[in-house]
Amino acid sequence: MVFTARQSWKGADGKSRYATPSVPVTNWNYSSNGNGSVYVNFTPPAAVPAADGTLVAPDGGTIYSFVYRAKNPVVAGIGFAAVRDLVSFLKNADADAQGHPNPVADMKAAACVVAAGCAAAPTTNFDVAIGEGVSQSGRFLRDFLYQGFNKDGHGAKVFDGLMPIIAGARRTWINARFAQPGRFSREHEDHWMPGDQFPFAYGVATDPVSGATDGLMKRCLESATCPDVMQIDGSFEWWAGRASLAVTDGAGHDVALPDNVRYYMVAGTQHGGGAGVSTGIVTQPGVGAACQVAPSPVSEMPVERALIPALENWVARGVLPPASQYPTVAAGTLVAPSKTGFPDLSDISVPSGAAATPVALSLASHGVANGLALTDYSDAAPVVDASRTYKIRVPRVDADGNEIGGLQMPEVAVPVATYAGWNVRQQGHAAGESCGISGAAIPFAVSQATKAAKDTRKTLAQLYRGRADYQARFGAAADALVARGFLTAADAANIYKKGAAAISPALIPAP
Repeated sequence: MVFTARQSWKGADGKSRYATPSVPVTNWNYSSNGNGSVYVNFTPPAAVPAADGTLVAPDGGTIYSFVYRAKNPVVAGIGFAAVRDLVSFLKNADADAQGHPNPVADMKAAACVVAAGCAAAPTTNFDVAIGEGVSQSGRFLRDFLYQGFNKDGHGAKVFDGLMPIIAGARRTWINARFAQPGRFSREHEDHWMPGDQFPFAYGVATDPVSGATDGLMKRCLESATCPDVMQIDGSFEWWAGRASLAVTDGAGHDVALPDNVRYYMVAGTQHGGGAGVSTGIVTQPGVGAACQVAPSPVSEMPVERALIPALENWVARGVLPPASQYPTVAAGTLVAPSKTGFPDLSDISVPSGAAATPVALSLASHGVANGLALTDYSDAAPVVDASRTYKIRVPRVDADGNEIGGLQMPEVAVPVATYAGWNVRQQGHAAGESCGISGAAIPFAVSQATKAAKDTRKTLAQLYRGRADYQARFGAAADALVARGFLTAADAANIYKKGAAAISPALIPAP
């Protein structure tokens, strides 16, 4: 058993290593939960190593690593087979092996929806099957496809379409001994988690780091069971989920997506998106909070709502969906994390709370990306080759700090703040490290009178003549997304235009 503590997985060179300096936790014991399970009680060490090698007091962000010998792993990978067999049964069978009727067999009599090839006597109970997964289940779908489960026991295609949402370039830790399916790699916590290694992209290619040749669609290509795929990610997935590896080669070059794949990136969003900007008011976190900056409210779910019928029409009727939308190296919108052009916000003032009261904000660090090196997870302790790293790329930003490239929701196209897919931890919580799954909202100053001298971003008074101007431009941005197929007309009217009408006069005083 090895029990250690540290402040970061990174060393002074900025690279993450499993062997980053740590100190042992010596005062600990097992305690019973009373139901047969146990937990670990411990006393934190007096000091732990920081990324720069100095010793600091442990705090709310200290990383504790507890490695022990386990036994009796469950066969977690059977979950893939269960989904495959259930969908295949519902789609194809009249009854199960015990003679129980298929509960959806009567759908065979329904009208055919596919564009061509409708049989007079259909052999399947329904025409197409589509799988959608969000976050963990989105990563499940990517791994389901990669591990060959889209081919059923009779050689038939299981899902005709897949929509992994906010999965990034990751897969899962499922089909392995001692699997822990809910865990995934992030920059700070849970950094070393299986499911973060090559392949990342759908097409088959040779990895420049490992030398292996593979792709998420390799097995389905071999069995002619590949579905149409529509993946939707937000900004957070590019910073924390290494989503650039789904559309680049790992060496910093764009790769072409297969014809049956669409990829969409929604700018400025945290994991899963937010509730929308509406009044524009955000309240910055107080002392004791883990994250330094308020979370991003930029919405993402309305895009998913618009693209679900697009995927249905693509799979069932052959109607091509909107073209992929994401930053690219070729367009100059996809860059190294240190080259985003993010403004210096180390000494600024931002409006906070209902009255938009100016409060000081010092963002000393920003945009902490989740790096990746070639890692062997075949043993309990990962073996990391820090000399063989992937080139993670992230969206470039404009002069006001908002991302360009990908899909700009009305909140980002007509902003009242800088919206980011990352956040950073503040003092008392491993300051400077990436903060959970949160994005960031860093409001613009209301006017020149409340703007800090070092804040180079435009003020709200410079951006908008008044609330009517803001609302008109916000509504036009929503209508533009409707025209392109990325918003429904109902969401444009009932979410975005109504939300813009609620913009606070404390932020934009003029009518």
